[in-house]
Amino acid sequence: MAPDPTKEFTLEIGGSPALAFTAECEGVLGDGTEISETFDGLVPDSLIFDGAAIRCRIKKKDFRGKLWAEIVEGGRVIASAETLNPLNWVSVRSAGPWGDAAGQEGNLRVLIPKRRSIQPLPPENRRLPPPLSGTIVPPLSGKTVPPFTAR
Repeated sequence: MAPDPTKEFTLEIGGSPALAFTAECEGVLGDGTEISETFDGLVPDSLIFDGAAIRCRIKKKDFRGKLWAEIVEGGRVIASAETLNPLNWVSVRSAGPWGDAAGQEGNLRVLIPKRRSIQPLPPENRRLPPPLSGTIVPPLSGKTVPPFTAR
């Protein structure tokens, strides 16, 4: 059975207003030709694709905010996914060579540097002078100053 070239898919991207995202979409045209497109945008956004099948992966560019995506075909949502997690992605697809219509979310690993313990400086190869002993204030000599008096 040949793919139906007359389908129209709408990719709806929503969530937290003005959340930046990158979308990578792949499609299959009615004659079997595969196409791909990458684009950046801000939530909310909507794109229309013509072809036999489509799949898109949308990645958040920020730690905060909610991101969701859905594919609408013929006025009916056929796949959706959403995420609140930091720097996550969602993936939605119509039925096609990759399987049935589905939506999923995933996690991009965020590398957090390990805490390094503070290491003491290595001792120098010389002797340290002994601590001071006695008073460090020299004794007063000379005249005694009378206390302040008010005039």
